[in-house]
Amino acid sequence: MIRIHPRVEKELARGFSIVALESSVIAQGLPKPHNLELASAMEMEVAQTGAMPATIAIIQGEVVIGCTEAEREILVSSSAVEKAGARDIAYAVARGISAGTTVSATLKIAAQAGIRVFATGGIGGVHPRFPNLPDDVSNDLFALAQNPVCVISSGAKSLLDLPATMEFLETLGVPVLGWQTSYFPSFFMGSTNLKIPQVDTIDRISAFASAHWSLSNSGFLVCQEIAPEFALGPKEAEILAGLVNEFHQRRDIPGREVTPRILQEFAQRTKGKSVQANIELLRANARLAGKIALAIPSKSPG
Repeated sequence: MIRIHPRVEKELARGFSIVALESSVIAQGLPKPHNLELASAMEMEVAQTGAMPATIAIIQGEVVIGCTEAEREILVSSSAVEKAGARDIAYAVARGISAGTTVSATLKIAAQAGIRVFATGGIGGVHPRFPNLPDDVSNDLFALAQNPVCVISSGAKSLLDLPATMEFLETLGVPVLGWQTSYFPSFFMGSTNLKIPQVDTIDRISAFASAHWSLSNSGFLVCQEIAPEFALGPKEAEILAGLVNEFHQRRDIPGREVTPRILQEFAQRTKGKSVQANIELLRANARLAGKIALAIPSKSPG
């Protein structure tokens, strides 16, 4: 049920450096034409470091590691393409549908294939608590705790409760490192005041990975701040806070659709500024992931 692109399979068997890329950002995360342009750009950023990109998705009931351009086109050509988290993989395969894989699904599939490095934008986390609403915690956090993969992101999405997300990661035993920063990033909003250990060289990350995976079978986060020239400011933060409050009070939107709906509305309110910020941080994270992948052997423990 898992099909690895022959080129990726060959290089993976040789211990070549592979970077996994998610596909939900293509299928649900960004509007056309930005989604396909970004997919190509992220693969290019990884390839330019000397590592090999492998976009992961579910295509017509088959888990694909290393999507072709035609397969990425499928993800944006139909409204029937679904969003698949880790729990949805088998369901999507059994139904024979196509789906963009989220962070949790991509993490799980990458680990099963022996890929150790994964680049994304911002992970999911703990949503703000509102009266009369159940707690909402993303499966991304559990997937990090369960799969030995180094995940490069710009922290967690800005609409989340970031202190609670950090506490949950600590509870799950997931290490969080800052790439040339000692503060947890807030996705496209820049930095927070949440302290994390700072690493300044790729060699330090490689040494940490070796030590961590000799003691644990979990993943870990390497967080990179968005470049200051692309970070959103206080005005956009106020707009986002209002949208989070508005959408979480509604009862007509399923929980898994809240985040993409908020980000879609936020993009409209900021006249595309948030989309551009998202693209820039995704490209930067792919580039950093490629460099890290070159320093970390491809095969996961076990």
